[in-house]
Amino acid sequence: MSPVLQANNLAVSRQGVEVFGSLTFAVPAGQVSAIVGANGSGKTTFLEATLGLLPFQGELQVLGQVPPQANRKIGYVSQGVDHYRTEFLRVRDLLTINQRSNTFDHDDEAFNLGVNTIKFHLDDRMSELSMGQAQKAAIVGALAGRPQVLFLDEPFSGLDPKSSTEIIELLGRLNQEQQLSIFIVTHDIHKLEPILSSVLRFEDHRATYYPDLTEALHDEGHHA
Repeated sequence: MSPVLQANNLAVSRQGVEVFGSLTFAVPAGQVSAIVGANGSGKTTFLEATLGLLPFQGELQVLGQVPPQANRKIGYVSQGVDHYRTEFLRVRDLLTINQRSNTFDHDDEAFNLGVNTIKFHLDDRMSELSMGQAQKAAIVGALAGRPQVLFLDEPFSGLDPKSSTEIIELLGRLNQEQQLSIFIVTHDIHKLEPILSSVLRFEDHRATYYPDLTEALHDEGHHA
């Protein structure tokens, strides 16, 4: 099976300054991978290159295609949910943004799994939801496009432990039951340990890929 995400001697710069370079890795399909590193280390820059929003040097492929060719097969939730929490946007509106019609695809198991975890009404205003509810709605909205891979940028930021746990459980089920490949930008890989397969760490203008979670957790202790 082809890797879901792979790079060969990948380098990305902003305004002529290299953010990271010499990145080579291949992530098998069906894994949950954490993307970690300090603020400004290149995590979000990497996501933007993966989505085709930034130019890059070297080779980068998502689902066997060069960015942004695979974007229709990608679900993406950006950092923070405040931009979703407007009085004009209903939960139902958010869930249909990525669909080709104004009706839900009731045959899509991943989408239905996500919808069934939402403990509020589809006609509720996003502005009336808690941070945790809004984040779950954003994730389910990303599933509406029936993606093969899901990218989440800091999905636990500002959430209480209960909401974080509920989202982790949902992501774990999506991975185990639907074989959805998931990449999560986070500062804490330990909370993801029950569902995590691999880690991509950014540090000092370089990035290291850990296909083995045990090695990544051991190395995490040296960075704590």
